[in-house]
Amino acid sequence: MAPIVYAGTSGQGAWYSTDLGETWKRPLRGWAGMYLESRVWALAAHPQEPRFVYAGTETGIYRWDVNERLWTHLPSPMDTMQVWSLTMHPKNPAVLYAGTRPAALFRSSDAGRTWDRIGVEFSPTCEFIFHPRVTTLFFDPTDERTLWAGAEIDGVRRSTEDGPGRPATTDSRRSTFMVWPLSRTAPKPSSPLPTKGCSVVKITGHPGVTSV
Repeated sequence: MAPIVYAGTSGQGAWYSTDLGETWKRPLRGWAGMYLESRVWALAAHPQEPRFVYAGTETGIYRWDVNERLWTHLPSPMDTMQVWSLTMHPKNPAVLYAGTRPAALFRSSDAGRTWDRIGVEFSPTCEFIFHPRVTTLFFDPTDERTLWAGAEIDGVRRSTEDGPGRPATTDSRRSTFMVWPLSRTAPKPSSPLPTKGCSVVKITGHPGVTSV
């Protein structure tokens, strides 16, 4: 399959390019399953499942089928929330995590058909943006069992258990996320959060280094 580049926009839906960005297209046939003026804040794809792309929008989660050129809405508890971040387990494309506004984390173990809310706490309000939002989710490149989550404006969380790769029958709401203060070298479960005033918009890294 030829490489395809996807871009999400704030008010113009999702676009794709089949020539490495030289030209861009937007599905128009019957709106192709997604409102043309949707705000798309997150996109996720997996090399083991190149046919599908997931999008986080202001009306929940959508999945793009490359063969059908069609977006399909995946009903979830996030339909009335804004989905700001998405990620997929490095070795299991059926396992997805989503971050929302108001700030919350959700997990699916069946390729987005069903979702469970994860029991991790975020500040319910923020003086500057009213409702904090989970702006980034990232699997640690040195340990696929570790998932990082960054929130605006509510700091960083890190899952340090086998949650991301555990069997689908396990209750995802038992996931353990720790507060990870940017000014310290060890996680600390605490409230109020030591990074409460920090706006984390991106977490990335490569083997040996994880950057916030």
